[in-house]
Amino acid sequence: PHQPLYAPKAFHDMYPIDRVVLPKYISNDLNDLSQAGKDYALIPTTSGTHASVIRGDQWKQATSSYLATVSFVDHIIGNMIHALDQSDYAKNTWIVLWSDHGWHLGEKQHWGKATGWYRATRVPFIIVPPKNNEPKGFVPGQVCKKPVNLLDLYPTLIDIAGIPSPHKLDGTSLLPLLSNPTAKWKESTITTFGHGNHAISTSRWRYIQYFDGSAEFYDRKTDPHEWNNLIHHPEHQSKLEELKSQVPEEPQYKHFIRYKRFKAVVPSDGSEILLYNHAKENHLEGRASEAHLHPDMIKKLKRWLAENPNAPKRINLNL
Repeated sequence: PHQPLYAPKAFHDMYPIDRVVLPKYISNDLNDLSQAGKDYALIPTTSGTHASVIRGDQWKQATSSYLATVSFVDHIIGNMIHALDQSDYAKNTWIVLWSDHGWHLGEKQHWGKATGWYRATRVPFIIVPPKNNEPKGFVPGQVCKKPVNLLDLYPTLIDIAGIPSPHKLDGTSLLPLLSNPTAKWKESTITTFGHGNHAISTSRWRYIQYFDGSAEFYDRKTDPHEWNNLIHHPEHQSKLEELKSQVPEEPQYKHFIRYKRFKAVVPSDGSEILLYNHAKENHLEGRASEAHLHPDMIKKLKRWLAENPNAPKRINLNL
């Protein structure tokens, strides 16, 4: 479900406001985050700010409407499955269900998508093989807790179809997990959200690397809501370094720079610097560069880079 949260009245009636349970939330959740983390929490990327929701007394209403749209989607999917079951293709059709992103309903004071936290990076993901072509060992209704990625979809589908891979793929076919959900598997997966931002997730840990070098680190076994940033806790340094080493190098970019409320991205090929204003809606996702609106800032950044040829890739700059 996505904004606007429209559904037939019958589905809204399933979730009366006085029975809505709000997401788990603490008021000081953002205190241990860097400015980058606070940017991603507070900028109204999709659905306005949490402060606006509270001011308008809309938290329960918005949560109720979201639940209604989820149930409406379930109903529509049910109609599709019913039609498939009545068709000539019921016994030879694979069903693969997923969505494009998760959604915050006030967690981290955020409304919408485009973050590196659990709520925005986890999606529904269901694979159902046809009864006449179930993988050996497959048991209906099993839950797999291994970290997988939507990049695994394409390798899985060509594996199902028996089509050879045309080239090396970033993803991995999930068919082995359908046969055995506890099979040996990769320990982590990567989610990228905007230039230079990555979340490395395992079944227990999450490391979030922001473009400016700041980071977050969570133990989801003891902290499932990601309330306690462990980035400076020495007792977890070995695991932290292990996940940090998995951050993509992104050779196409030479530098990522925070300057005031701006993110500057310096391409490695010498092309023009890209500039994104973190104070504006949707600029966190890097949709449109504003470099042409700030020529003096671009000149200042270029001069600094020329004077500091050995600057690191991730920079938090005060000029």
